[in-house]
Parts: sequence; structure tokens; C-alpha cells
Amino acid sequence: MAPEAVRGLAEGLLLASYRFRLGADTDAPALSDVDLAVTDPEAYEQAVEVARTTARMTRLARDLTNMPSSVKNPQWFAEQVTEAAADLPGLTLRVREPAQLAAEGFGGILAVGGGSASGPRLVELDWHPAEARTHVVLVGKGITFDTGGISIKPVPAMKLMRKDMAGAAAVVAATLGAATLGLPVRVTTLAPLAENMVSGAAFRPGDVVRHYGGMTSETTNSDAEGRLVLADALAYAVQELKPDLLVDLATLTGANAVALGTRTGALYSDNDQLAEDLLAAIRSAGESAWRMPLPADYVEHLGSDLADLHSAPTQGGGSVLAALYLREFTGDLADRWLHIDMSAPSWCERNDAELTRGATGWGVRGLLRWLAALDLAVCGGAAGSPAAGRSVPLPARQRDRCLGSAAHRGQQPVADRQQRRNPVLRLADGASPSRAPSPSPSRAARSPDPAAGQRAVEHQRRGAAGRNAASPQAVKPVTSASTKTRSYAPSASRGRTSSARPVMIRVRPETKPASAKMRRAIR
Repeated sequence: MAPEAVRGLAEGLLLASYRFRLGADTDAPALSDVDLAVTDPEAYEQAVEVARTTARMTRLARDLTNMPSSVKNPQWFAEQVTEAAADLPGLTLRVREPAQLAAEGFGGILAVGGGSASGPRLVELDWHPAEARTHVVLVGKGITFDTGGISIKPVPAMKLMRKDMAGAAAVVAATLGAATLGLPVRVTTLAPLAENMVSGAAFRPGDVVRHYGGMTSETTNSDAEGRLVLADALAYAVQELKPDLLVDLATLTGANAVALGTRTGALYSDNDQLAEDLLAAIRSAGESAWRMPLPADYVEHLGSDLADLHSAPTQGGGSVLAALYLREFTGDLADRWLHIDMSAPSWCERNDAELTRGATGWGVRGLLRWLAALDLAVCGGAAGSPAAGRSVPLPARQRDRCLGSAAHRGQQPVADRQQRRNPVLRLADGASPSRAPSPSPSRAARSPDPAAGQRAVEHQRRGAAGRNAASPQAVKPVTSASTKTRSYAPSASRGRTSSARPVMIRVRPETKPASAKMRRAIR
């Protein structure tokens, strides 16, 4: 059996045993142990260790998303990230509060969070190993509750809006996972956090918002708030962090489910190789995404008579237009940016295989597999590796670093940092967020600039050929040929045969509610 198959089995067992309850758990799984007979436990030990970390981080994302918004506000979310990152060396964390956001010009985050008594935050979490040669920025939408604002949602559409921060939960958990696994890739995560509430201080349809960097948006629908906070984070990433690759995840539109159903994310990118690699990683993880087009003839709908952009035009497909809007904030990284609208697959209405009713933690497993393979992929890979011959277009400075390091080209995707242990491996549950919030009375004042503007939508044709290639005719599913799985077992164990008698690898699913620590938050 391939180590990757053992990893998938272990992840499935750990995730299928997940439960989130803030009361008594009456539906604990009956399965307590699973023994897998193998001839060489050492060949699978690293795969099981990686599975344990991946499942723990996916469960963390589920916990964060499932937590009711009576507890979960921007301050609480930031505290959970602070607590989770505290024990991991090599991570740096910065949390911007409303005053800092105002001073630095994050107008989109301030506008969306301005109607709530719980002020917005911007979490910036950075994993920067010394050997990193690639810098990825992950951005996740973090609306801790979405009423729709002045453009208020109907009650049925509002009941599950505690999940509107699932993108932020996924990218934070993936970054924590990258640090735990010691992946040799720099990962910076940005989680813009806000509560979109109705009050006298809430932003209004027709307001003009000035984003980080100065671009302005006319906001005719306060229920299209997620793209406003993402625009700030994307602009900040491009102008200040200057990464090699830029990826955002967001529960952005209901149109995602209309187009693709409830299990599939909508993926957008002008970069064919980047899209292919991330789709392959998502599929390898057991998740699902489909590449969608970025048609040039929709761009004109983003025009505004008042501001640089219209954030929520009513023409055309909703998910496509939201992606096109976000692309306007990616600057020189437009050809190395990827967006996933994952509103639909972030939630599951019934137990099904490794998914349990509630938040799915969608994106964590796929991102960790992609990040693990990325450092080899961007450098062309070691001779004979699955990444050999493939590359995501990168700046010359990045290619020079990759091509100049023979040692780097031959390194393993995941550092083997685990000591050899007992052949019986037990997978324990990960930590859950804890601590109740102390709702902050502070909230930032909006300062929209109605005088901002003349009609100035710049429809630059960045990489026109790449954009035109993403037409509906070019959209295709991932095939098995493009799925590149990677083994996490030490290379010396690959293909090893042994006449020794089978040894049991034990996988022990967690049978207690995953929210055991979190229950204290509502007492």
C-alpha cells in the first residue's frame, strides 16, 4: 500500500470521528481502534504523522467555523489564532485593531465592520523558515457573522452565517499546519475579520469605500461585503509583502452552489499551471473544485460613474464577477493569483464519509498538499520527481534562486522531523479553540470618500492570452493524468520488501466531542 493511501485512510478516520457540540454528546462514534497490518511500519510512519497534523488542523478549522457568533467575533477569532500559534516556533503574528486599520488605510475592513459593537481586526500570520525560497500569501475572508447589513438577508439565508469566516479558518489552519510540518515554503496568511451588522453606523448602499492603496469602490449592496475586506488584504499583500504567489479562499457567493452544487469550490486563475497544480492537490485531498472562466467581456460591468470600481454589479454571473472584481486588486501579481469561492463546500448538511454535519474545514487538506509539493514544483523538481519538468511562472529572482541550488532541487517535500517511535501509532485529536470572548465596545468610524471620483476603471489586459484561455471552452475537469500524488515516507523505504511478519499500525479516532475545550466559552 502506498504511504499516501495510508495517509488518506488515517485522515478519513480522524475526520469522520469529529463532533462539535456545546451540550452533551449523544452521538459519539462507536469505532475506537483500527489496526492496519503492514510489513514495515517505518515506511508509513511519516505518512501517519502528516495525516495526524492535517486532520488536527482541519478539525481546528471546523471548530472555528462551527462556533456560534454569540461567542465568535473578530476579537475572539484573533485570540484563537494567537493561542494556536503560541507553541509553534518560527511563526510571527500581528493583529491590527481598528485604530491601526484606520491609520494604515484599510477602508474596506473598516466599512464592513463599522456597524458592529465588536470592532474589526486584521490577522497577519507568517511562517518563514530559513530555507524557504518561495513566498506564498494566503488570504481568507473572515466575516464572523453576516446579517447582510442594510441590504439585510432574509432569515433563512442568515441562520448559517456563522460560517462566513470559513475561508479565514482554512488559511490560518493551513499555515499552522505548514509550521507544524516544517514545510520549506514561506507562508503569510492574512485574515481580514469583521462582523457585518445593521446599525446607525453601518455602511450604506451607495457609499464609496477607499481601500488600502487608494483604489475606491462604489458599494451598492452591503451584502456583498466579503469582497470589500478581501480587496484590502489583497492590495496590502501586493504592495507590502510582494509574494511569489497569491491565493485567496472565501465563502463569497451563493452563485457558487448554483453553478457547481454543494460539494465543489469555484476556482479562478489566469495561470494555467498554478490552477492545474492546486486542482490536483485538492483532488488528491479528497476535496473538489472546478476551474471557472474569467471572461474579458464581463470586465466592463465593474465600471462605476462614482468610483474606480463597482463592487457588486448585477449583470452576469455572480461568482465570476466577484472574482473579476478581486483581480483588480492583485496588481502585478494578477498572473500569479488564484481565487477559490468555497461557500458551498464549506458546510455539509449530513454525515457523509469523512464529512460530519456542519463545517467541513474545506481547503485545509488541499492547501497543505499543495504547499508541500510547491517548493519542488516551482523549481522544476528533483530528477525523477513528480514535479520534474513543471513550473509555475515566477519572477527572474525566484527562478535564479531555484536553479542555483542543487541541494534544494533534491530535498524532500516534507522535512522528516519525527523521531522513530513505537510501531503502534495512535492518532490523537488536536486542540480546539477555547476561551470566551470579551466583546470589544470599540468600532472604527468609516470615512468613505464620496468625492473620489471620476470613472477610472483600468481594464488592463494583464496576460491577455492567459485570460482568453480561461474561456468556457477551455474549462475542463481535473483528469487523473494531472493528479500528482507525493509520498511522505522517507525515500529509503520506498519499494522496500520484507519477509518480516506484519506489524499493526493503530489509528485511534477521537471519540470525545471536538468542542470539549470550547464548551467552557459559553458557561
